[in-house]
Amino acid sequence: MSVQVAKKKMTVYYVNSVITVILMIGFGYLPPVEPLTPLGMQLIGIFVGMVYGWTTVSQVWPSLFGLFLIGLTDYGTVTQVVAEGWGSTTVLIMVLVMVFAQAVTDAGVTNYLAIWIMNKKIFFGKPWLFTAVIIFAAFLMSAFVNTLVAIIICWSILYDICATVGYQKGDKWPALVVMGITVAATVGMGAFPYKLIPLLVFGSYQSMGGPSINYIHFVIVYWGMMVIIITLFTLFNKYIFKIDASKLAAVNEKTFEGKVEPLNRHQKTMLITFFLMILTFFMCNMLPAGWKITQLLQKLNTCGIAGIFVGLAIIIHVDGKPLMKFQSFASKGILWEPVILTAAALPISSALTSSGTGFQQFLVQVLSPIFAGKATVIFAILMVALPLIVTNFANNGVTALIFMAVVVSLASQVGANPTAMVVLLVFTVHIAVMTPAACPMAGMMFGNSEWIDQKFIFREGLVLLLISFLTICTYGYITANLFF
Repeated sequence: MSVQVAKKKMTVYYVNSVITVILMIGFGYLPPVEPLTPLGMQLIGIFVGMVYGWTTVSQVWPSLFGLFLIGLTDYGTVTQVVAEGWGSTTVLIMVLVMVFAQAVTDAGVTNYLAIWIMNKKIFFGKPWLFTAVIIFAAFLMSAFVNTLVAIIICWSILYDICATVGYQKGDKWPALVVMGITVAATVGMGAFPYKLIPLLVFGSYQSMGGPSINYIHFVIVYWGMMVIIITLFTLFNKYIFKIDASKLAAVNEKTFEGKVEPLNRHQKTMLITFFLMILTFFMCNMLPAGWKITQLLQKLNTCGIAGIFVGLAIIIHVDGKPLMKFQSFASKGILWEPVILTAAALPISSALTSSGTGFQQFLVQVLSPIFAGKATVIFAILMVALPLIVTNFANNGVTALIFMAVVVSLASQVGANPTAMVVLLVFTVHIAVMTPAACPMAGMMFGNSEWIDQKFIFREGLVLLLISFLTICTYGYITANLFF
């Protein structure tokens, strides 16, 4: 990078930083627009400034700056606001699960699991079923462990398969699977309510007065949409684009020979402990409410359960070594930027919708004319279509927060189910593949130009967006309203 380009980037950075601060501080000095109150104007300014800062400069300092500015308003003191954010169970769950996922990754079990999923006789000799399985394996790896690790491992396995059966760089089938793996892994980021964006969105939703989310119902809705999308995506490429997958007929058990060693005692113990933690999360919703074990688990909450299992992983030693060295895994596994953003997003979400701001009444006043006289389903379609477009150009979590505020304020006005719409929103913002700015995983895919080019991405991306939109508006809408 030349000195001139570097100076230009720094100039843009500082200009955006100044705009962020001006929005946060200056907006509150504008005359209130009814029904907004002076407090509402202050908080809107802080929120808009944070969103602008998150999008243009950093997720860290706008979060911290905004957090302290909220504490200088009449909403509450700095101590109260910091406690509302950093003292929330949402932030602690996020940290603990990140540490545990890093321990599982470092134990070396992720590659084993990916190959274990693909290496099944039932998939051999069925090229498009095998294609769907590779893509779904990326979703599973991302859901249970780590998104970036899932992409890297599944790409690596794909390249080995291509070398074995004769596909070359530039061929359409490997390009299709590169994209499928990226999309599936990105959607896998939100596959459980304890993942990053669901925690951020549901935590903010609950701070606005929304109910807690049932884990089992969430998985039925979310995973069902993903299975449908993968199925339709592969069928579309088989029958409409007619991509040649015939070489996959040569894939068999020998293709995977020597690719991975059997799990050792340490790896098995780590994997069992991790899956027991996830199972225990679900038991809160699965077991009868009258059982004492259910009542205990509900008192512990997801946060307490995660803390217990992290503690067990530190205590348990296999072959003289602990399953988890907390400091080591915490230093590598905790993604501080989304953690800090969440710690700021929770109090600003709660503050905006608190009494005395006029924010919800303002949104209703401004947006009601757009939806007045229109069916509930039109509102639902727009609340899928708009974030689906925006998330491909902006941060997924920020997109979710913005549209969640709209949903919470307007859903009851048009007869929509706000909880169902928030659940669908979490899925929608993960369909982010059309531009390198959509999310880090999309950036990785665009950078993998040896195996996939931009023209192919745009063609397949448009198909994927259409399939996703239709799936969310049909299966997703029906099941979300049925369960929530």
